[in-house]
Amino acid sequence: MELTKTEDKIEYKMKIEVVPFQFTSTNTWQNLNKTLNQNEKQIQIQKGNETLLINSDTIAYMYIECKIVSLINFSGNNFVLPLSLNHYEELLDENFFRVNRQCIINKCNITKIISTNGTISVRLKVPKDKIVSITNSKEKEFHKWIKKLPNFHEITEEIK
Repeated sequence: MELTKTEDKIEYKMKIEVVPFQFTSTNTWQNLNKTLNQNEKQIQIQKGNETLLINSDTIAYMYIECKIVSLINFSGNNFVLPLSLNHYEELLDENFFRVNRQCIINKCNITKIISTNGTISVRLKVPKDKIVSITNSKEKEFHKWIKKLPNFHEITEEIK
């Protein structure tokens, strides 16, 4: 087979480069996904026949309600997760904090830290203006974590 035009050569080269990936076995593809998930901090979600990879930096909030674990991204999309909140807490990096038994928040999702009569809560961007209480046992750990935010003093509000 002789290729004459430059476009034909480019098209042939593209076909050759793509072919090996079309015949990759399911197990190999799953192993590749697991590697990507570990290296790039992605969460793999099965949605119908599709497998979605969600980057951790797009996750705003994760919560459990009626034994169903859900993830909300910064676009406001809601995804049901197959594993426990404990599993995702271990998977996520230092940008996330489990404030109570029901939820994990991204530090980029905090608009205000509210201290009222000795209790602390945070107002979130997503879901819009949602207020989440910090468990008493997590308060000290939360203070250490939140002080790493560059605008920590600007978003702290004390109400008596």
